[in-house]
Amino acid sequence: MASIFAHEYPHKTWLKVLIYAYAGTVVGARLAARRHFPSDVVVGGAMGWFIGDYVYAKRHNPDLDEKHSTVQKVLAHVRVGGGIE
Repeated sequence: MASIFAHEYPHKTWLKVLIYAYAGTVVGARLAARRHFPSDVVVGGAMGWFIGDYVYAKRHNPDLDEKHSTVQKVLAHVRVGGGIE
């Protein structure tokens, strides 16, 4: 999920840091609890990143990238000389 969020919001560095820090905390907790070997979390993290990258590439709709507010949509139809298109 961290990979998908990082791809969805590429210009929000603080969000990337936050979600990957959370994922790192989970990894650290799993290692500290001796529930996984270090190789397990490395391979699991790599698989998660690649699967997230694949899912994002397959499901992302680039038409939704440029979202305009209602005001911008209305003003797009207003001419400078007055009147409405």
